Amino acid sequence: MWSNRWCRTHETYINLWMGLESFHDVVKVLSDLQDEKVCPTSCTNLSSISNIDTEEPLYLYSNEQFEAMCTSKLNYKDVINNVTNEKQIQILLDNIDKNILYKVSLKYQGSLVLQHLIKHLNYEQMENFYITIIQPKLYTYVRTNYGCHILQQIIIQQSLDKKNTSALLNRINYDMMELISRDNNIIDIIVHQNGIFTLFEWSKSCCNKNIITYTIELLLSHIKHDTAKIIYYVKHPKITHLIQFLFQNCEKIEHKIQICECLMNDQVIAELSADIHANHMVQLMLQTLHDYLFSANCRENYQIYESVHNLYYSMLHQLLAPTVFIKNSSKKHASYLCERLLKTSPCQFINQLVQELLTQKCICNCAFSKYSNFVMATLLEQVDDSLRNVICKSLKFELSKYLFFNEHQTQVFRLIKKYL
Repeated sequence: MWSNRWCRTHETYINLWMGLESFHDVVKVLSDLQDEKVCPTSCTNLSSISNIDTEEPLYLYSNEQFEAMCTSKLNYKDVINNVTNEKQIQILLDNIDKNILYKVSLKYQGSLVLQHLIKHLNYEQMENFYITIIQPKLYTYVRTNYGCHILQQIIIQQSLDKKNTSALLNRINYDMMELISRDNNIIDIIVHQNGIFTLFEWSKSCCNKNIITYTIELLLSHIKHDTAKIIYYVKHPKITHLIQFLFQNCEKIEHKIQICECLMNDQVIAELSADIHANHMVQLMLQTLHDYLFSANCRENYQIYESVHNLYYSMLHQLLAPTVFIKNSSKKHASYLCERLLKTSPCQFINQLVQELLTQKCICNCAFSKYSNFVMATLLEQVDDSLRNVICKSLKFELSKYLFFNEHQTQVFRLIKKYL
């Protein structure tokens, strides 16, 4: 049927078709026709046979046409589909004015086009694109709503180099370090919605300990004596991720001590532990101080050891205060902190907490809620047998006041049954 339709459309193919002896001959002839190696005199091009209208090549677009297509909700995908190989990309970069590329990059659709373009650039094209388009306007791209995604895409592409010897990545690192060191730029970038994402992506992708150390030193120089500012950063849903990343990946324990000291001022650690975002930073601080204090080489520098020792036990005193502990045990994220405290704290601190809870007759406040019953389960695992029996009897007496148990009280009842 297909051969008859072909012949009806182009009668000059009849003789050619009838002379073929096998299917392989058919395939060869059609392949030659498509490559324009064999073409009967009365036959048109294969594209016209199929009635396919070829699209205008991307490199023939004028600056105005390219800008119009890249900022159009309907046409920007056509540009993405046309940019498929290095040759087309190179012609595009050579013919489109760099001011047009810069203007387009700050628009939503244009940013998507250039992000797609970056994924197909070779190293030389990427370097030329960064130097001519991004580098002169680096501060703008760090903070601009859509431009920041282009810079992040370049950083990610270069960081994927397994050898990590990219000269372009080194250039980006140098430019970023120079940028954040100017005046008050690092603070302006951190408090900006797009700037914080760009700075975090750069810090995470470069994975360079020297850069992380430099960034945290620069940040500390601005906020070291401003407790309110660093507390605001730690509580911020976006900025806190950068602070945590820098704290966790910083090699120098001295810098970690400085951050801990900033957050320990004015007895605010209890307030931070109850915050949905800041409590993750408190957990990280607690774990870092604990790991260093109980490491093999902790006493090599007595001054650092003493600072870590004082900070760690000061945190324990504040976080294991009965009122703070009860409040945190009933909250989703803070309850994880309570469990970590019970698993890592020295026995004397836990025993002291239990004694105070029993004396104040508020041990049940750490048991009969959605999250606190998990804290109670951890507490019963950590205390000695004598205290465990006292706690279980106290809980059993409290449960005897209820005719019916809810699911949380049922969980506590099972715990009591396990130990008594």
